[in-house]
Amino acid sequence: MAVRTRGFSLIEVLLAVALLALGVAIGFGALRGAIGSVERGQTLAERIDRVRAAQHFLRRMWPTIIAQPWLAEGSEVEADRRQLQGESSLLRFVAPMPGYLSHGGPYLLTLRLIEDGDRRSLVLDHVMLVGDQLVIEDERPPAVLLEDIAEARFYYRGFDEQGEISDWQDEWTSMTSLPLMIRLDVEFENEAVRWPPLQVELPLAAANATPFRTTAPRPIDRPARRTDDTR
Repeated sequence: MAVRTRGFSLIEVLLAVALLALGVAIGFGALRGAIGSVERGQTLAERIDRVRAAQHFLRRMWPTIIAQPWLAEGSEVEADRRQLQGESSLLRFVAPMPGYLSHGGPYLLTLRLIEDGDRRSLVLDHVMLVGDQLVIEDERPPAVLLEDIAEARFYYRGFDEQGEISDWQDEWTSMTSLPLMIRLDVEFENEAVRWPPLQVELPLAAANATPFRTTAPRPIDRPARRTDDTR
């Protein structure tokens, strides 16, 4: 007598298909999560590398600042001649530019903190300087050194009116001398990206330093951080 083999019922087939689909979905979800983690890690690594590159550039550039006065564009007033313009969100100075970045020689460089909506960046612009006059070449957009900044500020240190080394100030008021040291504090939107302490001495400043009027430094306004993970 032949034995009849019992097949799978429709419910069992549907259940098996559902379990298979669930397994595939879990597998794709895990793969997508792994890819996302790798991409986020790569993005973070790129930001850290950019921070290191910016720090390296500033550490090499600031010690080369020279005490060469310049006149603001279009100005012929002697009182407008200055060696360095230092504010909390702007630093303008004269330094030689490497030949591979320009035509060589002294340039007026401007480091500026800019805001575009809720995004902040540190950008660099440069203009050739001949004597005390600016030579405007082909206009080009500023180079972006740092992005996604939560807060940043420049600080300066020189001699006070008593000839003593002053505290850090967020403004440099002297028109005829350079600060002894420059500092830049930065905080990023992404707390995982750290800005190592950056304060640089200016070798040429000591011989030309003169007392300057001090102003009380303003504390950093720390904005509320977003809690989402979209950054």
